[in-house]
Amino acid sequence: MKKYFSNWISLLQRETRGAESILDLGCGNNSPVQFLPIPQKVGVDAYAPYIENKSIHSQYILDDIRTVRFPRKSFDIVLASEVIEHLEKYEGLLLLDRIEEFASKKVIVTTPNGFVQQESFDGNGKQEHKSGWTVSDFRQRGYRVYGMSGCKCFRNKHGKLLFHNYPYVLMADVSQVVCRYFPSVAFQLFAVKNI
Repeated sequence: MKKYFSNWISLLQRETRGAESILDLGCGNNSPVQFLPIPQKVGVDAYAPYIENKSIHSQYILDDIRTVRFPRKSFDIVLASEVIEHLEKYEGLLLLDRIEEFASKKVIVTTPNGFVQQESFDGNGKQEHKSGWTVSDFRQRGYRVYGMSGCKCFRNKHGKLLFHNYPYVLMADVSQVVCRYFPSVAFQLFAVKNI
């Protein structure tokens, strides 16, 4: 069904405007960096089938995002899109500490708002969700937080829309406008920290 309001990709494009390099941690097989006109795009993922024979990034690294190393301020932007919830909370906090060192301009993190249940799939054991993140988790660390994907009241515990009829989908879509500025009621969070 058609969406009537812009999705979070427009926000990502705005926040990365002018960047020359981006590190995409947990890039998976269909990263949103494909929509960004950034010359240097480095993708890191620990699951080889997701990055074999892909061309979204200019370089791929097969490694665990918890242990991969880069020099300080190696990239203008570090993106961790839909990845931090796959770590235990303490691992996610340590990851934020590390990736803030890799960035020279911004760190961007997207994640569900609170815990959303997800089991492993695609034969990838790392797909299971292990933690939930809130607006306050990010604001305490100096991040600006926006809501995305509409109001969480329209979704079940797995993140799927409760109903798929036209009026319901339209209401969920319209709720994106409100949720962007009231992230505590949004289904997903978009957190940005200027370095």
